[in-house]
Amino acid sequence: MVRNLYSIRTEVCGNPDYGQDPSAPPYGVHNVILSAFLFDLLQSIVRYWIDENDIGGGNWMTPAVRRNGVVIGYMSYNGVLWKDQQLKERVDISSL
Repeated sequence: MVRNLYSIRTEVCGNPDYGQDPSAPPYGVHNVILSAFLFDLLQSIVRYWIDENDIGGGNWMTPAVRRNGVVIGYMSYNGVLWKDQQLKERVDISSL
């Protein structure tokens, strides 16, 4: 049985509404690669990382989600997976 590996490289920027630099991550936050063998587990890991780093919706940049290295969609701040960064069509995660 082949196991799928889901991964995301977090992408955040400063929120100018809070006086943060939009060309760089908030002070003390580093973008990282998070991964899991189940998509719903990846969602939970991302949510934990967001909470631990005090990231708000204005910081989140809708990064790509990959399955075995291939982009399958883009994750919005609320954990929804979208087909593209315009956030117009959801990916059916039941098929993941």
